[in-house]
Amino acid sequence: AALCGGAVGGVIYVRAAKRPMALYADIAACFVPLFHAFGRVGCFLGGCCFGVESRFGFVFTRSPLEIANGVRRFPVQLLESACCLLLFFLMDRLRRNGVLRGRLLGLYLALYALVRFADEFLRGDALRGFALGLSTSQWASLAAAAAGLAILLCGRRKARSRAVGKG
Repeated sequence: AALCGGAVGGVIYVRAAKRPMALYADIAACFVPLFHAFGRVGCFLGGCCFGVESRFGFVFTRSPLEIANGVRRFPVQLLESACCLLLFFLMDRLRRNGVLRGRLLGLYLALYALVRFADEFLRGDALRGFALGLSTSQWASLAAAAAGLAILLCGRRKARSRAVGKG
């Protein structure tokens, strides 16, 4: 929800300020995963978004969700945090090198969707529900992956048409 609200606010600002959307989208693609990494550390410290029961992991004693307490759980929040940090470094490197200019947000959405889809198998909280064997977050991940691929493909077509127009 916070990501969606931030995205809407960002689009409104960029349009009102008449700034290049692609530039700001590329910057967002770099820094959203960094902020997300810190947020997942907060989830771990708070005992929410916990993982499945595991021989390796942590025992929460003060989670606001009683089901998480007293059971050794896989630290899925820390795994996702590490993946988000890797995405931050990858996106920043690509942005600095001018790779996929104007399309980094699409790449980020597609890659993060893969991470989130996979880590849902390691989550132990079924609070958000399931439909057709997938969690709500996995369905959202599929939608995010589709949006990311659409951004990548549309941006590729625009880049091709600009190159043809120059030649």
